[in-house]
Amino acid sequence: MSDETKNTTAPEAQPEQTAAADAQAATKSEPKAKGKSDTKGKAEPKPKAKADTGNALKSVGLDACKRHGIAEVWVTADGQSFPQSGDAKAHAANLNDKQILNVKAE
Repeated sequence: MSDETKNTTAPEAQPEQTAAADAQAATKSEPKAKGKSDTKGKAEPKPKAKADTGNALKSVGLDACKRHGIAEVWVTADGQSFPQSGDAKAHAANLNDKQILNVKAE
């Protein structure tokens, strides 16, 4: 017998079979890695209420009064304290929340 009769597949068919096998392997489902988008069952944190923010800013202001021995301070929405209202207003102009809280030492 010759080699021609023993080989049942043509040489051109082998690359096609390899490509088909690669495509089939690519379509198999692989376990999905959990990311931030998979948040089943987790409750989103609630945004802070204005009262919570006001209490936090008041606390920051009271601490600043005690630490620096000042009778009153102005606190911006980002939690920075200023001894003069003009400084606080100038700083708040660059913030999204322009809230300023006047806190007097107790």
